[in-house]
Amino acid sequence: MTEEQDKAIRSRITALTFGVLALMLIFMVVLAVTGKVGTLLFPVGMAALLALYWIVSDVLPVVWRKLFEGRTDSQKRAYYYYALTDAAGLAGLIYFIIDMTSITGALVYAVSIFLKRRFWDEFQGVGKDEDEAEAAEAKPGGLAEAGIGAVIEETDSSAEIEAGAVIEETGADEVKPDSLDGTGAAADVASVVGTESDEPDSSDAYRPSDDE
Repeated sequence: MTEEQDKAIRSRITALTFGVLALMLIFMVVLAVTGKVGTLLFPVGMAALLALYWIVSDVLPVVWRKLFEGRTDSQKRAYYYYALTDAAGLAGLIYFIIDMTSITGALVYAVSIFLKRRFWDEFQGVGKDEDEAEAAEAKPGGLAEAGIGAVIEETDSSAEIEAGAVIEETGADEVKPDSLDGTGAAADVASVVGTESDEPDSSDAYRPSDDE
């Protein structure tokens, strides 16, 4: 399935979802105007419309968009939990609409929203890398291997830093200010001359005395 086809299917599903919500709103307005909100028609009609909404939002995407292709069994199971949790939340919403004096239905719907997000993340594979890392640490030697890897990385980084420092120091020794202005050369000549002057002159090594 190409990206354009998937986008078109998602747009169709979104349009159907808004259509069901519009029918639900019209149904409630009609019953409120005719004064039949307190009759059995109201909960039955709302249950039917919410069931239709659940089919459009949770079942059709799997069939039309082929969401199960390339998914693992655990991911498929997570989507089943997601759909069932969504159905339970809608049932709680229906109960709250029928009996607004009780907050039980509202609580069920609120909890379903939290659980839906969790199951949806599992279906999308969010947090899979963290689970694999935890599984690797749980294996025998997993922590030891991780420690060895950290030591190797630290050793490599230290070696690179030391090599860089040696290269910089070598470059600094190759180019000195003394070699640029001649001061160093003059100092070397002076030191040589001074050394030679300190040595005894070979001509003065032996002089005959006047007695000889």
